[in-house]
Amino acid sequence: MSARPSRMRRSKTASMSCCVTRICSMWRAASRIGRYVIAARRAAASHMQTPPPIGRLRWLHWMRASSWPRQAARASCERVHARRLHDAARRRRDHHRHFLPKLGPTLRWGYYKLCRKTGEFPHASAAAAFDARTGLARVVLGALDGPPAALEGLARSIEQSGTSAATQSALQSAVAEAMPNADSIDRQMHTAALERCLAQAFGTSTS
Repeated sequence: MSARPSRMRRSKTASMSCCVTRICSMWRAASRIGRYVIAARRAAASHMQTPPPIGRLRWLHWMRASSWPRQAARASCERVHARRLHDAARRRRDHHRHFLPKLGPTLRWGYYKLCRKTGEFPHASAAAAFDARTGLARVVLGALDGPPAALEGLARSIEQSGTSAATQSALQSAVAEAMPNADSIDRQMHTAALERCLAQAFGTSTS
């Protein structure tokens, strides 16, 4: 007789603990659903969109089944990305407007590079630009071991005397001054690139 009440008491205790566990799990699930609904409503308010006029439970089922929240978040990310691209393009445009001079019709320029195959890094390259109206005179050698080298003396002589100053000896001396540690083959390639670059700029032979 004394064992039966204790057994009933233990069964009541187990059933109460099971009920408490179920209530706690249901409370956690409800809190997660509530946070999801609040986040979705905030997204809808930020995008000036309103959910369909349905009941609360049907609203939850619709939110779980539809892709509207993901589409709203995707649209927000796309707008942010487009705005960042627009700002970057505007900054580049302002930078070019302030720091890059406009090229006039009197500009004469040339560019030449030597490489074995199309698309490879050049073994020698040269660029030149001359503008009598703005006083621009630049001759630059590229494809060096370090940064490009500006041939200021050669550019000034060509600006003052024209293409007659771009003789073979003048080109060789300018290349040797810009490449003091290079061998004869590299100097010869850069001299050829410089000669053809100047010929392209002035439309005549520089030899």
